[in-house]
Amino acid sequence: MSSLSPTPSLADPDAEDGVALSDADLTAFGAHLRACRRAAGMTQEDLAFASNLHWTYISQIERGMRNLTYKSILMLAHGLDTTPGRLMPDAL
Repeated sequence: MSSLSPTPSLADPDAEDGVALSDADLTAFGAHLRACRRAAGMTQEDLAFASNLHWTYISQIERGMRNLTYKSILMLAHGLDTTPGRLMPDAL
């Protein structure tokens, strides 16, 4: 039997391809999203309803626990009545 070595993927934070986001990037995005949401006077539940996402998903994003997709970023931007670019923190 041959032994196969795992292939790094984009979802793997330890991938050597330089594409994967670090936990610090996800935490920075989440903190910025929280600031945008609060500036809009919205609760997590309000944003979830407006963006058609679940409030627990919003919570996980804000805590840096989710590596969200571009589609989710678009949905969040729509819910906050802003552009996807404005959801990106300056640190990224």
